[in-house]
Amino acid sequence: MLYYKRYIDDCQYEKSFPLSLSLYLSPFEKKCIIQTMKVAVTYEKETGNVFQHFGKTQYFKIYEIQDDKILSSEVIDNGGNGHHAIPPYLKSLGVETLILGNRGQGAIEAIAASGLKELPGITGCADEAAELFAKGQLKPNFEAKCNHHGEHHHE
Repeated sequence: MLYYKRYIDDCQYEKSFPLSLSLYLSPFEKKCIIQTMKVAVTYEKETGNVFQHFGKTQYFKIYEIQDDKILSSEVIDNGGNGHHAIPPYLKSLGVETLILGNRGQGAIEAIAASGLKELPGITGCADEAAELFAKGQLKPNFEAKCNHHGEHHHE
């Protein structure tokens, strides 16, 4: 959802609307659009790091980002989902972007099919990764994959 603030007679009005309605905004209103996004990071609760095996992620840290700043964050569980069911679950929560470590081909396909943007190959502290993402400085490694796939079957 997009938000904009409108100033009329020194009064501020806040409105929210679907992106499709932004076509009908005046040029002034378009300048005032503020976009808030939700980003999920695969999360290792014990260390605070980016969890490295997407399909086995038990937790995600969800960040709400606006104007290059993190507004809030919360740790959630995977909703009882695993592997291919995780991307649609995150999408249903309003997540647009996924920051993660390694993933197999099945996860790559499930993430793409859900419409999530992915930033794979990220290591280290989840909070630092989210900060870098908010500033537009996070560098993904699209070659990052789980190498064990094919050795056994995931359900």
